[in-house]
Amino acid sequence: MSFDESSLIWGRRRLTQFVPAAELQVVGFENRYRQPGIGAPLAAATEPLDPEHPSHDFVGPNVRVPVTMLLRIPDPRSQILGEQLTGALQVLASTESQATDIDGRLVPLEQEPTAAIALALTTAQPWKKDLAMFLGRLVARDAGLTFGGIQPHRRGRIPVVFIHGTASNFSVWANMLNDLRSDPILAKRFDFWFFGYDSGQPILYSGMLLRRAIKEAAAAFQADGPDPCVRQMILIGHSQGGLLVKLTAIESGDRFWRNASDKPFAEVEFSDKTRALLGEAMFVSPLPEVGRVVFIATPQRGSYLAGPGFVRNLAQRLILLPTNLARVSLDLISQDAVGSQVALKRIPTSIDNMWPGHPFIKVISDIPVDPDIAAHSIIGVVGDDPVEEGGDGVVKYTSAHIEGVESELVVPYPHSMQSKPEVVAEVQRILHHHLQVSDCADVVDQHPETSGAAHE
Repeated sequence: MSFDESSLIWGRRRLTQFVPAAELQVVGFENRYRQPGIGAPLAAATEPLDPEHPSHDFVGPNVRVPVTMLLRIPDPRSQILGEQLTGALQVLASTESQATDIDGRLVPLEQEPTAAIALALTTAQPWKKDLAMFLGRLVARDAGLTFGGIQPHRRGRIPVVFIHGTASNFSVWANMLNDLRSDPILAKRFDFWFFGYDSGQPILYSGMLLRRAIKEAAAAFQADGPDPCVRQMILIGHSQGGLLVKLTAIESGDRFWRNASDKPFAEVEFSDKTRALLGEAMFVSPLPEVGRVVFIATPQRGSYLAGPGFVRNLAQRLILLPTNLARVSLDLISQDAVGSQVALKRIPTSIDNMWPGHPFIKVISDIPVDPDIAAHSIIGVVGDDPVEEGGDGVVKYTSAHIEGVESELVVPYPHSMQSKPEVVAEVQRILHHHLQVSDCADVVDQHPETSGAAHE
């Protein structure tokens, strides 16, 4: 039996640590997707081809790739009569192939994509980091943009970025990702990414990190030439994540700065680092890479749970600021000492920001989404109250509702609704609609063993 190690190459990585998917017990998913066919379904880890000089491909360390191990035996009937049987082992990633040629026939490969996602989550265990991320006790490398544990970016695919809410993590999107990936059209045309962040930090600061991550990813994937699909991104934010999404799609001018001071920004004496950070965080313009946004249970006008009280006071005491924000605090204190016209004396937490009476939420609620960016809302209302008087237990309908969206869907679910079938179906509908109206050229990389054949 021979084996061509080149079949282990996956983008700029090598597949390793193969686990038989059939031996995994998968729990916690609404649906488990399997495809019957030929070969043995496995889940594989990845490693950089050059560990000393890893490429910046945004593939996380806990990614598990669904693959099929196939044993090819040429002319087996003739061989079985001889003294020796020969063949070749081959590894086929489901991100590249869902069917293969067997003696002139296109045959489906047996695959277990849900098992690979489940193994990645079990390995990463992001739920153990929820509180640490919220309190700012994880270092910067734990925040940023990563792929959805499935595939590296390929030219011609439209990125979809999921942004979680307060004290949460990317695992809350697992069911939605699992269902969306089961749609052969969406799996072929979209990349699925996650943005992770310290959700206790000021929302303007987290929004700045999201915008940076999007710009860096877009630049990295167009280094070899323009890709119109990268500039058609869809951002999907839940709860606080929806406010971060909105900060990629509005023109703020100096309205956020005017919350802090009546004095023009250019006239206040800051250190160069503080001026650069405040300028990037507080003066916001729509990102040209963003084509569509989806708000899920988003407190557009704040959440009543974030008002003055025990939770807010405790957050103010426990949440740690990153070094660069701590430096800003010192600058603000020094400005206060010299009598500057800066009203902001303490860096707010995200909980402060989401109080309906906070200046940040008042400003952002008054700024509409840029008309060139399509927007959608999914809002939860539980109980028997009229929609206009109800809410999801965290966010009132009157807070989540905004004008100017292409669609608004009200669902009978509490705040954490990302896995609910109606919510997943609505996101699926929005993605298909985006394909129909997008001017992104159909430049998806073609593979000889086409991904759609097995579904056909």
